[in-house]
Order: sequence, then C-alpha cells, then structure tokens
Amino acid sequence: MTTIPSMKLGLASYKDIIDIKGIKKLSGIKVSGKTLKIGATTKHAEVANSKEIKKAIRKFKNSGKDALISVVETNNRVLKTCLINDDVLIGIKSNELLFKNRQSLPKTYRPNGAIYIYQVKDLLYYQDFHLINTTTYIMEKGKSLDIDDITDFEKIESILS
Repeated sequence: MTTIPSMKLGLASYKDIIDIKGIKKLSGIKVSGKTLKIGATTKHAEVANSKEIKKAIRKFKNSGKDALISVVETNNRVLKTCLINDDVLIGIKSNELLFKNRQSLPKTYRPNGAIYIYQVKDLLYYQDFHLINTTTYIMEKGKSLDIDDITDFEKIESILS
C-alpha cells in the first residue's frame, strides 16, 4: 500500500511529507551498459513491463515453485566467518570451510530486495518472506542497487545526477 492510502486508513502517520513526483530524474527505467536504473517515482506499470521483471516472472512460472526472490552474488568469504561461543570458534556454515582457500569456496548470494514474487496466501500464513519451495532469480550487481542506509541513498543520488 502506498503512503497516502495508508494515512487515509490510519495505518501510518508522518509529521512531514515531501512530494518528489515532480523530480524528472527520479522517474523512468534506464539501461546503460550493465546498469539498470529504476527511479523512485517510476510508475508500477513501467516496472511491471520491464524486461528484467518479465524474465523473473517467466522463470517463476516455469519453476514449479511457490515463490521467487531475486538475488545478487556476494563475497563468498562470509563462509569463512565464525562465531565465538564460550571462547570456542564455531564456523557459521561449517568448520570445514573456515580454512579452505577462498577460490575453492562455493558462490554465495544474498537477496537484493529487487524482486519478490509470493502467493498472497503464503505471505498471510508466514507473515514474512520465506524460503520454503522458493526459487531464485540471479541479477547482475550493476542491476541491483539496494537502499538500506544513507550511504546507499547517496550512491543512488550520485548515479542519477
């Protein structure tokens, strides 16, 4: 649900709201080389008609799975990390991977927040995204820009300017 309908239903309230829809640089889908840019004010119909979304939907329909999440490859060194419990090192994935050279480690991926395809009944049941019977859609890093904090926002801002 978008901001204004949420406010009208009493589900959200904000002290200040800034209307950004008039900022032309924040609208549209642009592909440049290996980079896909989706502006913050891009209309849902524009995104739904994008090639990347269409490919993900096609993969989902052909997968036989209940859900799809887009992912991006990440640094596999995370497999070499560990926890300390009672002063004992415990490998997060396995102790065996802690001392393997990184070139022989398997590839690792993380959800990138770009594409989530779920059945409504599953979202209502689990009350969150889940990985049960879920397939993945691997996106290139250049097509995956996730905004989690001010640094990410500034990176996006510099790309758009």
